[in-house]
Amino acid sequence: MLKKWFLMILFIGVIALMILEYVFVYRPKGQINSKVGTCTTTEFNKEQDYRIEANFYVKDVWTEGYSNQISYNGELLNNTNKIIDNWKLEVEIQDNAELGEYWGVNCILKDNILTITPDKEYESKIGIYSKMNFGFILSSISPKLIDKYTLYINDELYTGEKRVYPDKDTPVYNHGRLTVAGPNIIDKNGEAYILQGVSTHGIAWYPEYITKETFKSIRDDLNCNAVRIAMYSDDAAGYSKELHGLMSDGINYATELGLYVIIDWAILDDNNPNDNKDNAIAFFEEMAREFKDYDNIIYEICNEPNGNVTWDNDIKPYAKELIEKIRAIDDDGIIVVGTPNFSQDVDVICMDQLEGYSNIVYAFHFYSATHKADFRQKLQYALDVDMPILVTEFGTCEADGNGKVNLEEADIWIEFLRKNKIGYFCWNLTNKSESSSLLSSETEKTYDWDNADLSESGLWLKEKYDELSE
Repeated sequence: MLKKWFLMILFIGVIALMILEYVFVYRPKGQINSKVGTCTTTEFNKEQDYRIEANFYVKDVWTEGYSNQISYNGELLNNTNKIIDNWKLEVEIQDNAELGEYWGVNCILKDNILTITPDKEYESKIGIYSKMNFGFILSSISPKLIDKYTLYINDELYTGEKRVYPDKDTPVYNHGRLTVAGPNIIDKNGEAYILQGVSTHGIAWYPEYITKETFKSIRDDLNCNAVRIAMYSDDAAGYSKELHGLMSDGINYATELGLYVIIDWAILDDNNPNDNKDNAIAFFEEMAREFKDYDNIIYEICNEPNGNVTWDNDIKPYAKELIEKIRAIDDDGIIVVGTPNFSQDVDVICMDQLEGYSNIVYAFHFYSATHKADFRQKLQYALDVDMPILVTEFGTCEADGNGKVNLEEADIWIEFLRKNKIGYFCWNLTNKSESSSLLSSETEKTYDWDNADLSESGLWLKEKYDELSE
């Protein structure tokens, strides 16, 4: 009788052992095998606002005795424009896990925390837009896949960042932060760089064009390396503090796409920039605080001063005050200063430029059906004394933004500007029913335009800009 009970207990024990072996060895191994080659931290990274992130891939799985061995390939990606000198990863590992071999890094497992640090025998720095690869083996009876981690950069907890960085092989990625040298804007390599862009209309009236898709089409379809985002400065023209957020969104879209961007404080019907100076100061201080570390930002502090407004009495004092406010936050971003008479009279002020500041350029505007050889002579006077100029607005039509189009004169202007290595931005990216609009009034598309979606001016621009595309 005892023998019978013993055999029954032994049989039950074997069955239980088989079940336990299936649960703790074979079934987890099967589940983990299904993850081989896939990133186990994908969902965790999706939830983070990380420009520096780690990925862990299951390279291989095998069984030794009752333990599962998991070989991980890891990578630490640096999607920023700064070199990482020092970093540390901490990963929580389940109880009873053991650390096996590791390579490319140093690993220490203590109190269920796997600490991963650079191996000084290898290159420990991670360059801009680069990554470091490493690997290790963990063993456990019932392993749990790595699905999250804690990252330290330069001994400080890394919690992500809101700023964005330009994609690879884009204008900003290739040419970096721009500076002013003599009459020209130069890139990070010290070469003269011609900004070639379009300007939005007032974003209070046409917010639908401030999208990433639109700016991608500006870059890829219209062959631009820059965009100007225009916000009118006067309450009567739609200005409100709520538009600051839309401006920030546009800057981030442009940045990620690798476009240079002009932040335009669009003086027009308010004539004198001092009329809304307090709002201008608050706006540019906010923009500078948010974007001072970006490589693609250009501040245009007064679009077109006009009317009974002079350089000595109005524009120059305003410019000095705005420059001081911006420089207290951003010490080297390019600042564009408007000039008298709708930013046309550069010849009048070329012998009285601002002194004591770096990276300052002066705005010049023209419309090719109105402004011809005599206006090019005005610009030539300024260039003769090495006055740095940026054409932040031009059109192919008459000066009011409408009327007849003169593409022959527009060709002459672009040739003149390119010869002198001066950048230019065409007004305006809308489907508004006027000659200066780059889109046909018949189209409702805000991106992915074909030729049928472009106006006469838009078709000219697409062909002309293609001559100087990246």
